[in-house]
Amino acid sequence: MCNATALAVTQAGVGAAGSIATHQAEKSKVAQANRAKLLNYNREVDNWKFNEMVNANIFSNEALENDRIQDNLYTDMLDTWMDLDFEHSKLEGETSQGIEEAIRKMYQNDYAGTQTGRTASRIAGQSAKALGFAKVGLLRELMFSKKETQLQRDQALKKQEQESIKWWTELGRFTPIPERAPSKAAMEAGLDRGPSGWALGANLLNTGLGLAPDLFPVTFKKKDR
Repeated sequence: MCNATALAVTQAGVGAAGSIATHQAEKSKVAQANRAKLLNYNREVDNWKFNEMVNANIFSNEALENDRIQDNLYTDMLDTWMDLDFEHSKLEGETSQGIEEAIRKMYQNDYAGTQTGRTASRIAGQSAKALGFAKVGLLRELMFSKKETQLQRDQALKKQEQESIKWWTELGRFTPIPERAPSKAAMEAGLDRGPSGWALGANLLNTGLGLAPDLFPVTFKKKDR
């Protein structure tokens, strides 16, 4: 009887040990799979953060470059306007000087004070006519210069606006749209509280119940009828 009981206990112990070993192996496998999923998730998050940082830096650099270009375009346009205004002001001075020279020449050629009658009138009329022609020519040139200067100013402004829109469209127009953050993968359930844990517990319980009659024969002894 003792030998049979010992054999039963040994067999039960071997079976229980095998169940526990199988359960632990499955548990280790699940834990390893969860660690691998968590590692991949962390890598995806790191890559996502890196890409977001790169996109933000690219946008910031493009915005700064666009500001620099816009400032240069505006400065160039102002320089062009100043050059055009200078040339026109220079022509205004030359026009005034030309009119003064024409007036001086008129008085130098005017002998009305030393002539009388028709001769004096004719000479005075010729001088006044020459002055009028000179003033008309100088003022006409000044007028055309003023219109041409304004036209060139408008062209410079239009060119600046076109270049400004071009660079504004190419650099720093839209802020980068953040990408969706990686989703964490579902972890596999632990085996201690899952079906595998329940199966192990049931197996050990059955083993214990199976050994009970051998370990406690008096208690489980059948009564004679």
